[in-house]
Amino acid sequence: SNMNIKNVSAQKFDSTYLFNPLKEQGIRKSQFDSSLTYYTDHPKKMKMVYEKILEKMSQFSANANIDRSMNNQTK
Repeated sequence: SNMNIKNVSAQKFDSTYLFNPLKEQGIRKSQFDSSLTYYTDHPKKMKMVYEKILEKMSQFSANANIDRSMNNQTK
């Protein structure tokens, strides 16, 4: 959860900019805890969720790299 996915510069980066998916999606801690308990009891389902998350994060990272590359070319 300490990911700077918003690409905030190092000078401005502090706890205000940390990735907080629960808060940003309006999910209560109790909901998260309940889901975590469920998926802990169903490891095959949890593995599928993690695989989807990793795929999306890879896509996000690739897109961010493309955007940075294109921005650098226009300068």
